Amino acid sequence: MITTGKDVFPLSGIFKCSLCEYAFSSYSRNKKRYYRCTGYSKKKICNASSVIDADKIEDIIKEEVIAGFKHYAISYNSIINKEKFKSINVDLEK
Repeated sequence: MITTGKDVFPLSGIFKCSLCEYAFSSYSRNKKRYYRCTGYSKKKICNASSVIDADKIEDIIKEEVIAGFKHYAISYNSIINKEKFKSINVDLEK
């Protein structure tokens, strides 16, 4: 994670450009946070000249991660609850 002043860029270096496979890096302008392809901005080998709004992409990824964990939590809780019911049934049979 990269921090520039007060800005935090948790995805810097983590996700990659689909065109050149270089990592996206942090970029700030006019108090707005962005990510941009380092293949374009530093290496000059990529055509991905656009920047990605940091807040938007971070929100999308956050929602996807939360959705993934919700599915896991539901699956895990159903397993735990089944095990609890099995132990209750065993105790009742005694």
